[in-house]
Order: sequence, then C-alpha cells, then structure tokens
Amino acid sequence: MISLFIDTALSYIRVAIFKDDKLLDSINEKCEKNMSALFDLKVEELFKRNNLELTEVNKIYTVTGPGSFTGIRVGMTFSKVLAMALNLKITPISELQVLATTKTNKLKAPMIDARRGYVYAGVYDEDCSALTEDKHILLEDFLNINKDVEYISYDSFEHISTTLPNIDFEKIINKNKDKKQIDHQVLTPNYLKLTEAEENLRKKKENDN
Repeated sequence: MISLFIDTALSYIRVAIFKDDKLLDSINEKCEKNMSALFDLKVEELFKRNNLELTEVNKIYTVTGPGSFTGIRVGMTFSKVLAMALNLKITPISELQVLATTKTNKLKAPMIDARRGYVYAGVYDEDCSALTEDKHILLEDFLNINKDVEYISYDSFEHISTTLPNIDFEKIINKNKDKKQIDHQVLTPNYLKLTEAEENLRKKKENDN
C-alpha cells in the first residue's frame, strides 16, 4: 500500500511517501514564498525519483492546521483534488501533533506564533497523544498553565527557551494510521481561530447590534 503525507501548514513543504507504513522517501524544505507553485513541482520530483505515479496512492494523510491560512489551503486543495480523482478519503492531522514528534525528555508543548501575543499550542506525551486540546491562546496564559514541559517551536519567543522541531514522519503516520478518514467534500481546515475577514465580519455584526 502506498500512502502520501502532505504538510504545508507552516513555511515548509513536507511530503512523504510510505510503502506499507514504512517511510520510502520524503521532502522537508523551507519555503518562504511561492508555495503553491513549488508544491506541485516538489511532489512530482518526489514521485519521479521513486518511480511512482500519483495514481498508485492508496491513502492520504493531510495536515489541516493550525498554521498559515494560505499554506494550509495549498496542501488541502492538492489533497482534495487527488482524493476526488482516486476516490479516496483523507486522514486529517494536526500540525501541533506533527511538531510533537520531536524527541524530548519531557512532556511536549508545540507552539506556533499566532501574532498579537497569541499562539497555537497544545501539550502532548511521548506517544504524541494529546493531553490537552489544541488551542488558540494567549502565550502568557499558556506558559502559566504549562510549566514542566519542553516548548517546541520554529518561532522565537522572548524569555522562553524552545527546542527546534525535528519531524519524525514514521511516528506521525503510525500514530494516525487507524484514525477515522474523512470524505474530501466535508474536510475543513483546522484554523483554531477565525480568519481576518471572518473576525471583521463578526465585529461588524456586534457593532450593528
């Protein structure tokens, strides 16, 4: 069985191919811009060097967020089109759980800078099981609640020591291989917060009332 893992939630293009749940090959490259254009090329490159075709994919794993709204849409759009073409469902995965595959000696607290003093964050154990719900939360509040943890992040935070993520593709797939799959038509992004347009609309309605 050929499985495909897709993650574009942050400023990275992460694509991995698995054969019978064993990692065959992967791409994990930083991408500051033009992700939508580069992503298709990177997927094509990965399949070509492994002498595989996209039509051979049997299972799709896709990170649905949280992270960059634009980045999330790139991976999800590709996944949905592929799922529709191959009549497959999609296994959704949290970006915070992906970051939590980083090896540590403590409980793991992956964090993503959500700006304006907020973070997307959660707490995971060594097995990458969530001990708290992923949240959009004030950084100060998250730090006060979760002290005896190792903070994992690509982002820098003042007065906080963080560990850079080291993604374990096999670990994230093995953790989610039995998770319920979702039809591509109903799969939605896991933004954890309203988009700016939605937030402005909400404020407008509140002001109108």
